[in-house]
Amino acid sequence: MTIGYGLDKRQRPSCLGTWQRLGLALAGIIGVWGGTETAIAQSNAVESPSDEVQQLLDGFADEPDIGPIQLAPPIPEPSIFRFLVGVEYRGTDNVNFDNFVTSPQSDGIVLGNIGFVATPAIAERARLVASISGGLARFSDQTDLDFNRISGSVGINWDFDPTFVRVALQAQNIDRIADGASDYDDFALQFQLGQNRDFQYANFPRRTSVSYFYQLRAVFHQPADELPDGSNDLSRVSNSFNVLLRHPITSRLQGRLGYRLALDSYTNDRTDTRNRVSGELRYALSRDFNLRGFVSYTNNESNNNAFRFDALSYGVGIRAGFSL
Repeated sequence: MTIGYGLDKRQRPSCLGTWQRLGLALAGIIGVWGGTETAIAQSNAVESPSDEVQQLLDGFADEPDIGPIQLAPPIPEPSIFRFLVGVEYRGTDNVNFDNFVTSPQSDGIVLGNIGFVATPAIAERARLVASISGGLARFSDQTDLDFNRISGSVGINWDFDPTFVRVALQAQNIDRIADGASDYDDFALQFQLGQNRDFQYANFPRRTSVSYFYQLRAVFHQPADELPDGSNDLSRVSNSFNVLLRHPITSRLQGRLGYRLALDSYTNDRTDTRNRVSGELRYALSRDFNLRGFVSYTNNESNNNAFRFDALSYGVGIRAGFSL
């Protein structure tokens, strides 16, 4: 998917790693990112084979990365080129995003990602951000959902400290592994407007950071085999409001809390309202490597009962970013 940014002045120009993006979610993915009366749910599962995968991927976009933990002494201005790699395990209690009537099924997913990001300055307060990445997802039980992916994005980030503005063009290809599974392509336009703020209290030695932003995203979904009724067309416009709080517990351990409200309007007259809360602990093994443990809960309401669901996800992972 895309690379998004929630950078503050001290971390510029590090960026939201693609892995990261292939990260808030399964929970958010989960969140994002399905499930009617039992018969309707089963029907949708047959007619829209790509929906579960897209829900998963969309959830990753719910998890903006604010960069690595800052270690003392301050990290020198990084290179404009970065190599990113990560692997993590995610568990979920509702892998198919089944609705409140259908009995949800739990599963585990191994996710791997590798990517390259370039962030050259193009003006005093602006950077071009270009990325390409590849990844895979392997499910423990529902192996028919296994997929490989490749994605790329190009955009511009403006930093007017504390305000930031971002625009990006993104594309991805999803290759379903199972025989007869439907592959598809996504193209997206994205706009973000927000602020990064720091707070420090008199009797508390460490500084708390808060990022909040609005995001507008238009997705153009192209399934390889579109159904006549358009039920597997997941093209949509999404408006979301996001808040992320980061607090350093120690010099190497950081806690993060996030909330996201998303309103999705699909071209097939489906409308979803999604609420998601998340928590994370991130530990810096070094300047290049970090470990993370996370949990998130997502509630999705829809005018189509097949896509009303709750989902809880959790996991652990290791990620690395190297300047080139």
